[in-house]
Amino acid sequence: MGTGIGVVAGADVVRTIRNNPILHGPVAKSLLAGIDSIKGTKLGLNSKDSIWLEVSPTEVRLKPNTNLKKAAVRKIAKNDFDRVWAIMQLSYNAYKNRNNRSLMVCGWDEVLDAPWDWFMHQTYKYSTPAHAAIKACKLVLRKYDPNAIYFMVAAPNKAGETHIHVLIKGISPIHRLCLLDELSWRHGRADMTRYEKSGEARSYIGKHFLKDEAEFDTNMGAEHA
Repeated sequence: MGTGIGVVAGADVVRTIRNNPILHGPVAKSLLAGIDSIKGTKLGLNSKDSIWLEVSPTEVRLKPNTNLKKAAVRKIAKNDFDRVWAIMQLSYNAYKNRNNRSLMVCGWDEVLDAPWDWFMHQTYKYSTPAHAAIKACKLVLRKYDPNAIYFMVAAPNKAGETHIHVLIKGISPIHRLCLLDELSWRHGRADMTRYEKSGEARSYIGKHFLKDEAEFDTNMGAEHA
């Protein structure tokens, strides 16, 4: 059995954090350690004026009152801006709410560091709410693998098109092809690549989750229940 968290509006999580700005949350040091462009800068881990405060041997959080503008972060991080900004937003917005059973019940780093097999992306060919995209994707995924471990987040882009990003573990090669074919036929082109912890999936997932319109669903498996 999974966590059974269900579909939760990302806006509810973000709204709660905005009302409680002191709730900067921990992120894994490993997320920042591999980004060469920020080493030795205030965005890195080891500089004297680092924006990060160590909270454990493996985790850091943003220091109180850290409020760097996008332009300043972009100037330092350069081509790694999207990745660094997403990590900063994770700390800004990390929130644990056991009553509402938000995503952070699982733990954000736990989600991204899980041994996923696949990262799937789909753009809907027609207008559809994010919650409907989540429901449709989950229905097809469970058709081909009822026990699939997954995390999915859906949100509209600037053009109003609904995008859904999905992390998947435990689906056979033939069922993976069937899943892509049916989703593409029913709703719009779907693509799937091997998940890499240091790849772009982290940035995509993080940016989508932090949108006010975002919704997500997850089954992290019995070990996370």
